[in-house]
Amino acid sequence: MQIRRRQGITLIRLNGADLADPLRLHQRVEAAVVADGDRKLLVDLSAVTDMNSTQIGAVVGLHVLAYENLAVVKFVGMRERIVTLFRLLGVDTLLDMHYARATGALASFGVYNPEDWDDAADEGAGTDSPAGAANRHAGGRTN
Repeated sequence: MQIRRRQGITLIRLNGADLADPLRLHQRVEAAVVADGDRKLLVDLSAVTDMNSTQIGAVVGLHVLAYENLAVVKFVGMRERIVTLFRLLGVDTLLDMHYARATGALASFGVYNPEDWDDAADEGAGTDSPAGAANRHAGGRTN
């Protein structure tokens, strides 16, 4: 897990191993939210290729932790497989997901110059094109 802060936003980069230990993940993010007072969280899931029920629970747990502490969390860089899984389970209605790039999530936090984030704007990119992501976000299907 990598945690970085810039412009009042905390970027948390996760991989499958981070999600496999929900307790440790919860403790580290809780330290950022509660102890450090972070209120804008950007969680990059681009390194996560698949999820089991424990890992899905860890993602939902991050959402609940943020909600309980009056923080906003946005998830970026999800692969099509993860998005489909979240849709099947109804988790997509709970989470603020930005499919293709972190730039949309950064803009929603008021950051309109993502180049100041170095690689954050592009590393939040999953395997999908921005057009496909926009179509999915609108409820359409891609081939």
